[in-house]
Amino acid sequence: MTQDEKLIYRKEKMAKIKAIREKILSLSDQEREALTAISIPTIEGRFLSRHNVMMIIFQFPFNPTVVGGFKQWLKAGRSVKKGEHGAVILYPVGPKDDQGNLEDAERFFSATVFDISQTEPISESLKSENVDEYLISKN
Repeated sequence: MTQDEKLIYRKEKMAKIKAIREKILSLSDQEREALTAISIPTIEGRFLSRHNVMMIIFQFPFNPTVVGGFKQWLKAGRSVKKGEHGAVILYPVGPKDDQGNLEDAERFFSATVFDISQTEPISESLKSENVDEYLISKN
């Protein structure tokens, strides 16, 4: 990817995030409360923040059940189906305490997550291979 393509990609992603955030901000308190009552777990067993739940709901045309990133699904023995599009979420970055817990969010980065319905089990022959080899073979 060229530098110009990277710049265009970043601008498009930022515009997408901004549009989703504007939709969230335009919701009434009752609508926000109804949406935040939904819990969406990650493949690792944690639950997404209320803000990320609302972001996902505005991006998926279905009700998500369990979400994870591309590599998280590979580690769990599943691969994202070809042609599937994920949802953008935000995660905090900052200093951590001795137990590895985030002390204070200094910045936020975006990540793409996929619902389990957008994945399929990896075949037995691929499970025994290295994840990097699997990624190369899929491209």
